[in-house]
Amino acid sequence: MSEGLGFAAFIQATAGAVGGIFATWVLMPLEVVKTRVQISQHGDAKLPKVMADILAAEGLVGLFRGVSSKCSETGSKNFVFFFLYDFVNREAKKHTRVTPMVSLALGYIAGLGTTITTMPLEVLSTKQQAITGKGAGFFNVLREILAKEGIAGLFKGFWFNVLLCINPAIQNTCFDKIKELLLWRKSSSDLSLLVTRDLTKRISMSASEAFVLGAVAKAIATIVTFPLTRLKTMLQAGKEVTAPKDTGDHAPTRSKSASQLLKRMSYRSDLESGLQGCFHRFCELYRGLGPSMLKGVLQAAVLYGTKDQVARFVSVLLKSAARLLSGGREHPHKFRALSGRPLAS
Repeated sequence: MSEGLGFAAFIQATAGAVGGIFATWVLMPLEVVKTRVQISQHGDAKLPKVMADILAAEGLVGLFRGVSSKCSETGSKNFVFFFLYDFVNREAKKHTRVTPMVSLALGYIAGLGTTITTMPLEVLSTKQQAITGKGAGFFNVLREILAKEGIAGLFKGFWFNVLLCINPAIQNTCFDKIKELLLWRKSSSDLSLLVTRDLTKRISMSASEAFVLGAVAKAIATIVTFPLTRLKTMLQAGKEVTAPKDTGDHAPTRSKSASQLLKRMSYRSDLESGLQGCFHRFCELYRGLGPSMLKGVLQAAVLYGTKDQVARFVSVLLKSAARLLSGGREHPHKFRALSGRPLAS
């Protein structure tokens, strides 16, 4: 790993982590409500009602249940993802043209590395959000998982996450490609930019444009991958799935595999046939899409809207610290990765 590339990737990773933590803390109530809706099995589990129920039963603290572990999860996940994503993209550009398919593959590789290193934090935060009573502390939940399921319990839903690595890949690929089109359009009035095609060194996006593009990219990725996300959340939360009375199966069952969970989630299709049954199965897989879309889109928008600003601040801070440590002397080699270039998104 070259020193310049490593520094540039570190800046992007730090900016992504800080932006992600800020967005997570601000939107934590939506995260908790989203999780409760995803693990519910009733049609009346709507966002306003679930939020009101949480406030009535647990108070304001209930809407921030698991906030520390969720911020830790998001911060570490974003740091690892943006470090890997920025690094592999910069390396790839040295050897090949980064097409949308190449960008998607690079994003998937970055997402896979992120999943392997940060998944235990995700399982812990999901479990905390799903608990409605006492005993939802970080270490209480950790002890419970280890006692019942061992280390494997901290990687529950791992293969779902392996598949879901396509989500950040889709999100970042969409963002980068829409950004390219936007920058190309903004540069169309400048002939010199059209000739050189070197857009990113001369023009940039505003924070509001990044906010909107981040929201659009996340919306696309969420719609494509939501069924897998819901199944994974149900497994990680350890939710008991109960069929309705009409099916003759009244006992709640803790599903231990994705196939069992999917079968019981889709019980309505056993009562009806044809298109109506398929439609109900489809609706079950997309239960909770509204809160998930709202939270995810806002979080991505805040992240992308603040990421470049945070990255510039971190870059200036590190350069100033380096000058102080070196007695005022510059170290152009170490910081040349950002010289004359915008911060990658």
